[in-house]
Amino acid sequence: MTAIYVRRRGHQNELASYKAELRSKGELLTLGDLPPPVCTNGNPNLAKLTNAVAKLHSRKTDVDFAMMKSTRPGFARIAWLQDELVDHSGSTNDWEDLAQSLIENTAELRSIRQSLEKPEPDTGWCRTNIFDLPRALVARRSTARCLAAATLSALHEKQFLSALENLHLIFQLARVQKDDFDFINQMICVAVVNSAISVTWEALQHADWSDDQMMRLQNDLSSINLVEAFEKGLVGDRILGNEAFQSMNRLNQTNFFVDLPRPILVTGLNGIFKDDELYYLKATQQRIECFRLVLKGTPWPKVKQTLEEGAIHHRELSSSYRRYLHLLSMVMIPQTQLAAQKAVQVETQRQMALAAVALKRYQLRHSKLPFDLASLVPEFLSELPRDWIDQKPIKYRPTATSFVLYSVGEDGLDDGGNPNPPAPLGKKEYELWDGKDAVWPAAELKTP
Repeated sequence: MTAIYVRRRGHQNELASYKAELRSKGELLTLGDLPPPVCTNGNPNLAKLTNAVAKLHSRKTDVDFAMMKSTRPGFARIAWLQDELVDHSGSTNDWEDLAQSLIENTAELRSIRQSLEKPEPDTGWCRTNIFDLPRALVARRSTARCLAAATLSALHEKQFLSALENLHLIFQLARVQKDDFDFINQMICVAVVNSAISVTWEALQHADWSDDQMMRLQNDLSSINLVEAFEKGLVGDRILGNEAFQSMNRLNQTNFFVDLPRPILVTGLNGIFKDDELYYLKATQQRIECFRLVLKGTPWPKVKQTLEEGAIHHRELSSSYRRYLHLLSMVMIPQTQLAAQKAVQVETQRQMALAAVALKRYQLRHSKLPFDLASLVPEFLSELPRDWIDQKPIKYRPTATSFVLYSVGEDGLDDGGNPNPPAPLGKKEYELWDGKDAVWPAAELKTP
């Protein structure tokens, strides 16, 4: 009994000391640490969006259509110029059926558009209980697909102004709850922006945009930073886990045995929970600080390696007997390395899209492409687009007919804009990040 008590007190002291250390660094640990919400009346626009999506008459618009679809390394098919629209399952869809479906859902799409005119930056009223966050996952995914379908349909029908407006709304959707300290919300944002970038590539294949229209698209692309948002999501996820530990501690401290000494079992459990909470805080802090290195300029391959080492340690713990001493941590600690990789990749693609739009604007104004991206600053861009993989500017060079724009890819090595994969992909279909470099695709005018 004495040994258990001493061990429990040791865990309590170490845990309290570590929490004090985190707070001295300005870390947010509880719901009470969160800044006041910007939205103070809940999120009525999100509720309106959810209701509108639920009322869609036809699901032909809620399809994951293939956009910026690779045909071979460095090339992609222009979806809206094809005779039929293909989705990611390989099924073909008729343009007339899609147009009719959009007409049938006119009222619902109007309501969706109205709800996105002013996207609420957070959930407002949910700041008192992070477990009740109304994430509306299905509604936001369906909305992104519907707006992408409407954009492709408008491009196909040569209604280019309508296409640009729908694309603007996809970026507005990405800004819904952008200030929430919620990991899942931030991953939804990554998915929506990924879709918006693909639609942006599709829209850029139309030649006759004006500079004002491209500037509006550039402003939409500039309105989000996925790396900063992801760090906020990691902090929020730690708060979620910490709230779970506090709930468990409150339950464990309840004395069910009136007029009896506190049982040895309960005393021992307290020690285990404190030890588990300490492990949880240290493990999540390591992940947060590791990802913050990206924001500070550390190349992604080095950060990725550190994240993977932490994940390996966690997996080794989960397969050993000690997992029974960290039951909550086994459940609450997310596998962040793949999510972080996706956020960094899509943010890099956003930077490439910014460069592509600015190049289009330069070409419209000067009737030629610039010699380098530095020529875009400050007339078209406030700063050079960043490759978050190597923390250097996105790579660019003009060609006789167009340009090559690329990131150095997952290995962090500059292969001169080589889109070919380093090894055979087997049956896997080629994607942008499979190449030695991640190359902004050129339009495939004729499918090989």
